[in-house]
Amino acid sequence: MQLSTVRGQGRDDLNASESTARVLLSSLSKVPHAVRSFALSAPEATGRYKVKPGLLALLESYDLVQRRHGEVYFDVTDLMNIEFHLGGGPLTASLRRFWPAMLRRLPEPGPVVFDIGLDVECPSPGHPGGCDFAAALPGGRTRPIPSPAALGEPATWLPVELPTRWPELPAAARQIIDGMREIRFVRLPNGADWDDAGFVQRTGLSDCAVFSRLLVERATQGGVPMRQSYGLMIAPPFALPHHWAEVRVDGVWVPIDPLLLGALVSWQVLDARSWPVYRSPRATFWRLAGGFTPIVTHN
Repeated sequence: MQLSTVRGQGRDDLNASESTARVLLSSLSKVPHAVRSFALSAPEATGRYKVKPGLLALLESYDLVQRRHGEVYFDVTDLMNIEFHLGGGPLTASLRRFWPAMLRRLPEPGPVVFDIGLDVECPSPGHPGGCDFAAALPGGRTRPIPSPAALGEPATWLPVELPTRWPELPAAARQIIDGMREIRFVRLPNGADWDDAGFVQRTGLSDCAVFSRLLVERATQGGVPMRQSYGLMIAPPFALPHHWAEVRVDGVWVPIDPLLLGALVSWQVLDARSWPVYRSPRATFWRLAGGFTPIVTHN
């Protein structure tokens, strides 16, 4: 997963206890091996996701590894879950540190304006012709992106303006959310033949994509106008691709994310009284489409 850049800076200093890690790995062990992708070696897991050797050994003790030719390989989604829940890398910094900080400091009178920098990289170096990049915009529109002038510099900056005030959710929408508030957040792997919705119902574990889909399905069945959304979750200095739901209230689509707010409260980085799961994250979500769409396309 690639992070877009939002102007600003920060760092992450989170650590995790072994008991917390064991609770997480016990949950992850419920995910079928068949949908895992054991692609990263121990040095890659340590280098890319900052997972310490002790945690890698703990993964191995839960049989969350694959052994090939005398080497041990780890699943990318498992490593991302460790980073999200236990700390250690840029994804954690965005989700556990910068997003709560962003939620707390949003101004009441709106709107708020962000500059989002998009990094681009050719996926097929050496192909004939030049690179033709484009950025996704709301409403199915696109914007051409010039090739980056310097390595590590954003190829383009997108100005984004978002409101900070939203209507309160009606009682019917809150009731739908109440019926799903026991579901806990984890990243889930993608698998064409995997019944992810059935997995969520059996285990009470879900990622944001599946949770938002199930939430919208239940709302539709209950007569509550709700839609799925995909775009960027803005948490300077990062912007992270994300799925959430939106409720139509008085003609306004109000963004909600009870799954992630519940996780942040359980991690004690948000206060439950100030941030109940019904509260809208407001101007931290920039909607591009109703489902997954490439944020940057190439040729």
